[in-house]
Amino acid sequence: MFHKSFVSEVRRKTGFPFAFLSTFHNFAHMKQLVGYIFALLVMLMGCTTDAERTRMRSELDSINMLNRTDQPFTVQDVEPYVSFFDQHGTANDRLLAHYLLGRAYYEQGEAPMALQCYQDAVECADTIAKDFDFYTLSSVYSQMATLYRRQLLLTNEIEARRKASHYAFHANQLKWALYDKVMSAGAYMLLNKNDSAENILKSVLQQYRDNGYTQEALRFSKKLMLIYTQNPQMDNHGDGSGVRRKYSPTLKTDRTLL
Repeated sequence: MFHKSFVSEVRRKTGFPFAFLSTFHNFAHMKQLVGYIFALLVMLMGCTTDAERTRMRSELDSINMLNRTDQPFTVQDVEPYVSFFDQHGTANDRLLAHYLLGRAYYEQGEAPMALQCYQDAVECADTIAKDFDFYTLSSVYSQMATLYRRQLLLTNEIEARRKASHYAFHANQLKWALYDKVMSAGAYMLLNKNDSAENILKSVLQQYRDNGYTQEALRFSKKLMLIYTQNPQMDNHGDGSGVRRKYSPTLKTDRTLL
């Protein structure tokens, strides 16, 4: 510590802030001050990031609405959100951003890039989180299955459909869960595994009826009738009439649905 008379003399002649110097010599106080400043900076940065994340998520949701309503958007529209949420987002943010990027690539006819984006989206998933978005994850797998079907990678499609259906059930989206099951039956039919397809279709068609999805039961019962038409030995009635009576009660009055 400086001698009091010396400090007073220098302060009088120069105005030097010796109080600050005295504080600086107290290392403990200085360390505490630095800690306060650092905490303040972190807090301010966090507030900015939270505000920005909220804005970016709102904009990403707007793009997702375009996706759900079959309106166009581009890779360039989505890329900034992928970059941002990879650094600042939650698992749900990253999942949605990569999924929408895949959808944009798909609409541009770039299937390999779309598939890579869907795989990246799956890697973002945190299925044990309490607020996890199972619906989007189901959509990712359903889109992957569509790409596999177009490449006739039917085993891959069946696995993707299984996961899409599983996560749709978790999201309480019964209609979509059943839809992916039906589509997997189509893959089994292409593999000439008609027994597996028949079992899936019978189960799904019954669930459609039990839950009031009459039009879906009607629509997809045609797959089962096709199996029986091509494989009469599998049909107790020999002509698919049993399927028509059980799952398609409105066929008599609405022939256009055929």
